[in-house]
Amino acid sequence: MQQALSAVTQTAKELGRLHRQCVIHCDIKPANLHQSEDDVWRLLDLGVALHGR
Repeated sequence: MQQALSAVTQTAKELGRLHRQCVIHCDIKPANLHQSEDDVWRLLDLGVALHGR
């Protein structure tokens, strides 16, 4: 449960950071999330992201 909460929290923070930069990911799915060895979750595959500027 703690791991799931950490994944959701970190992903939401990253999406917020991207949105503040006017970047919309467009393809959020489990395959585009990666947990590193130091338990940091990263959002992958920004190739389909849209830039709103």
